[in-house]
Amino acid sequence: MYKLGANQCIKSLCELTAHRCILQQHEHDLINTWNFIDQNGKTQQLNVSGYFISNSGEGIRQAALSGLDISNHSIWHVADDLKSGKLEQVLPDHQVEPTTIYAVFPHRKLIPPKNTFIFRIFIRLF
Repeated sequence: MYKLGANQCIKSLCELTAHRCILQQHEHDLINTWNFIDQNGKTQQLNVSGYFISNSGEGIRQAALSGLDISNHSIWHVADDLKSGKLEQVLPDHQVEPTTIYAVFPHRKLIPPKNTFIFRIFIRLF
C-alpha cells in the first residue's frame, strides 16, 4: 500500500519516479524496487529513489505522517491513518505485492495451545 503524506495527486506508476519516496533498509538490502499488482493481476516493478531511509516500519509511517512524501506500507500498519484521513492511498488500482508475516511463539510448554490457536485465527482474519 502506498501512502501520500502531502496533498499531491499521482495518476500513474511512472509518476512515482519523480517523487522522493520513503525507503526501507533491511539488514543487507535497500528496498528501492517496489512491486505492484494491477487490476489484471500483472506484476510491475518500479525503481524508486528517496532521501529518507529507515529500517523501522514505524519510522517510515511517521515520516509519511510528517509529509516527507510517499511510503510503502501494508494496509494493517496504516489502516487507522487511512480511516482518519491522516494518510491517503495513492494509485488504488495498483496493489502492493503481499509480504509474509512470521509469528514466533515461546515453547508450547510456556503458552497454552488455545492462545496460540486464537492468535492464528485473528491474524488470518486481519
